[in-house]
Amino acid sequence: MPINLSTLSGTVNYSAYAGSRGFTGSSGFTGSAGANGTIGVDGYTGSIGFTGSAGAGSSFDSANLVLTGSFVQVPAGNTAQRPVSPAVGMIRYNTELGGFDFYSSIGWFNIGSLEVTGVAPASFTGASGTSFTITGTGFQAGSSVKFIANDNSEYTAGSVTFINSNTLTATTPQNFTVAQEPLGVKVINPGGIFATLDDVIDCGGTPTWNTAAGSLGTFYDSGSGAPMGNIALSATDPEGSSIIYTVVSGSLPGNVSLSSGGVISGTSTVITDNTTYNFTISASDGVNSTNRAFSISIVATNYFGSGADGAGVFT
Repeated sequence: MPINLSTLSGTVNYSAYAGSRGFTGSSGFTGSAGANGTIGVDGYTGSIGFTGSAGAGSSFDSANLVLTGSFVQVPAGNTAQRPVSPAVGMIRYNTELGGFDFYSSIGWFNIGSLEVTGVAPASFTGASGTSFTITGTGFQAGSSVKFIANDNSEYTAGSVTFINSNTLTATTPQNFTVAQEPLGVKVINPGGIFATLDDVIDCGGTPTWNTAAGSLGTFYDSGSGAPMGNIALSATDPEGSSIIYTVVSGSLPGNVSLSSGGVISGTSTVITDNTTYNFTISASDGVNSTNRAFSISIVATNYFGSGADGAGVFT
């Protein structure tokens, strides 16, 4: 005969019902009887509503299912054992990747443990295209990498190579200056899960000038017949990188030039008045730079010829 759950309390024991232990025919839970009853079944608690005929082979429907106990075990298998025709919302444990597989509208992705534990090298010149090896756990094919500056700005890696679940390589997409260090690294798996390791990359240092600022000397213009020699500038990079020298403001005397290696050479064109030329030179490692102001004074030949005191020449 029918059972009215609204008059029952406590625990329903399925074994008390004969047959296949399913509720069949008029003994099924229907409509409000399912909504009003509270059933405790092998650790399931809360309000469980059975719809339709809840006989053997019927589906179990619950809008709010509360599970008690210490664990719930879900299906498990390797990546190759994922369902051939999955449905959105499926979840399983992936024994190969060590995390849960979840199927969404964009396909399968793993939501297991993801951690970044190391980045090498720990220091570089800041140059674009530098390759870094990232180590950790839970990396996946298709993972992306971002470099994070100290103002939290994120820069997508120029390229990423998946080695295995513990190793990726990624290249810097642009130059990074000392002002942006230390850099952090973020790894994002295809499913959107991400992990970061902050403040792990030093962008080197700025070059230090060895040549004192100020006057580099006084010389004659070419009308004197006294040739100008060479002035070698010197700066040092803390990373040992080669220094590139350029004039960033002001100007050298006419016919005098600066090489990228830091040598000023040439003999000034003839001028009509004694002139001091002021200029600023940058010493750069290709990313970071330090500027220094210098000057060169040129004595005009016609002034020299009028009996003025002589001036020094390059040696």
